[in-house]
Amino acid sequence: MSYHDKELEVIRWAEANGHITSVTPNDKAIDGIQTIKELCDAIAFGEPIEKISLAMGQVAIDMIVLCAMLDIDLAKCLEQAFEKISAKVHLPPGTVTGYIVPQLSPEAAEAALAQIKAAATSGNVLFLKKE
Repeated sequence: MSYHDKELEVIRWAEANGHITSVTPNDKAIDGIQTIKELCDAIAFGEPIEKISLAMGQVAIDMIVLCAMLDIDLAKCLEQAFEKISAKVHLPPGTVTGYIVPQLSPEAAEAALAQIKAAATSGNVLFLKKE
């Protein structure tokens, strides 16, 4: 069965069981956050890959249903997000986690990296403004 066929099956199941009309999109998004937390917990606690895989599938179902509620094409969301993120430069693994930096000149990148390292070591939150 293709991904498209499975996505359609999930949408039909959600419609038949009232999952699309019984909650608001905001409620579904919040439910999705809880599902992502369960996925993160499974990974953090070293759960078996089967449990992690199940949690990942549950996240996918939540996103499919939310997209159906909002009449958004999930494949198009994926395409748009990938185009945006693939154009960004990521810091090397182990440098500082959680930051995505747009392509900068070497000097600007070094200055930004210094700010990020300083914030990370001081425990402060840092917001870089786009110029």
